[in-house]
Amino acid sequence: MGCISTKKKTLSTYLDNIQQLKIRPELFVTESQDKFSNEYEITKELGKGAFSKVYQCLDKLTGNTCAVKMITKKELSQEMLTSTNKLQEIQVLKTLDHPNILKVFQIFEDKKYFYIVMEFCAGGELFNKITSKGHFSERETAHIIYQLLSAVTYCHSKNIIHRDLKPENILLEEVNGELTIKVADFGSSVFFSKNKIKGCFGSVYYIAPEVLENSYNELCDEWSCGVILYILLSGKPPFGGKSEAEILHNIKYGIVMTEGPHFSRISEGAKDLIKKLVERDTSKRLTAQEALSHNWLQSYRSLEFPSTEQISNIFSQLSSFNASVKLRSAIFTFITTHLVTQEEKRELQKSFRMLDQNGDGRVSKNELLTIYKEVIGGMDSDAIVDRIMKNVDTDGSGFIDYTEFIQATLNHEILFSKKNLEMAFRVFDKDGSGTITTDELRTMLSGGKMSSNSVWESIIREVDQNGDGEIDLKEFTELVLEKM
Repeated sequence: MGCISTKKKTLSTYLDNIQQLKIRPELFVTESQDKFSNEYEITKELGKGAFSKVYQCLDKLTGNTCAVKMITKKELSQEMLTSTNKLQEIQVLKTLDHPNILKVFQIFEDKKYFYIVMEFCAGGELFNKITSKGHFSERETAHIIYQLLSAVTYCHSKNIIHRDLKPENILLEEVNGELTIKVADFGSSVFFSKNKIKGCFGSVYYIAPEVLENSYNELCDEWSCGVILYILLSGKPPFGGKSEAEILHNIKYGIVMTEGPHFSRISEGAKDLIKKLVERDTSKRLTAQEALSHNWLQSYRSLEFPSTEQISNIFSQLSSFNASVKLRSAIFTFITTHLVTQEEKRELQKSFRMLDQNGDGRVSKNELLTIYKEVIGGMDSDAIVDRIMKNVDTDGSGFIDYTEFIQATLNHEILFSKKNLEMAFRVFDKDGSGTITTDELRTMLSGGKMSSNSVWESIIREVDQNGDGEIDLKEFTELVLEKM
């Protein structure tokens, strides 16, 4: 299943000059044969699935709290593995960079298990929140569903179907009563092309009817989003039953009811979005991108926007950001993805969501320009936005991705604290010798690609002040703090 490439390396995968090196967060999601317990300490169990368990754990190097998903190899079907017997979930997670998708940090593997080290979400599962709360207000629901649809839109733009969206796979962070969600558990996910997907994946209550027919596309995720929307507002699923067989029968043939006591207080706008997502005819079902523009969601979205002063400060930080030196860009990306905490990023997530006007999980030049002209304006708006895109879009994708935004706007005292700089240096200096060599750079940044020694030597030369062909902590620190 999926479309993981098994082609041999071509010239396009060979790094022969520094310009070809693209700095992306996935470079720092390392896959290791070392013992998981050498680097992490398990503190308690968080949950279990059919072939996996999730634990809270402590990163021994940074002291940060993480979560680890331990997956039993012998329980896996071949459909969950790539052609090289790697876990397909890992290949999916490495490519994702979105504020509402659980971030993966590191992968371990031994004879019995895969270990996926991820963000820890203290708020637990959305399922437990629904159980304790009963149902949510329309404003709360709109806030949650917008984040969910944004994550789904982003996944589909990457040709990824989740296939098991449900409240148990949505994790929460709660601050001052406001919920931030993180979509988790991509164990059933698959890469897709134009062809229909086969294979019955999903969970009772949330599975789309076309999946039961074993012929479907990415719109199965939108059905699941509609079911979650229904449950958040009413406190019950749209299709029930006394047995699994009865529930599945009702999913295939039943009618979505949005009348009665559970819906007497629900607006027509919310009901309309439910009907357009929980739509049996896939040609009429809204895509996640279309759903984000629905009037009901948009009516609540403006309530989340930062103030004009906050937006002006964001543009000031974006305008002053510069990571043109490759190693500097790599250090920024590593610190942002692995060392900066969720609490330190939280306020910037709102600003990113505001700039990302269509909710697809990335900021385009047009989106940036529109907001800039509305808030700041001036004859040189186009030139300023062009410069921001050139400096902040460090991987040259044509968009400002989430990590690129955070590293450009986060307070420098947080991003470049002494602790973060020393920690980053220790990670790059893999052998602990006190200097970073060309071989260590290759291991850290090549992404498994074949490369010329000249690529890494040229990176060293950009930074190496004493000419010894290596980078020490002083040179490393001065590079990061240059013109800060």
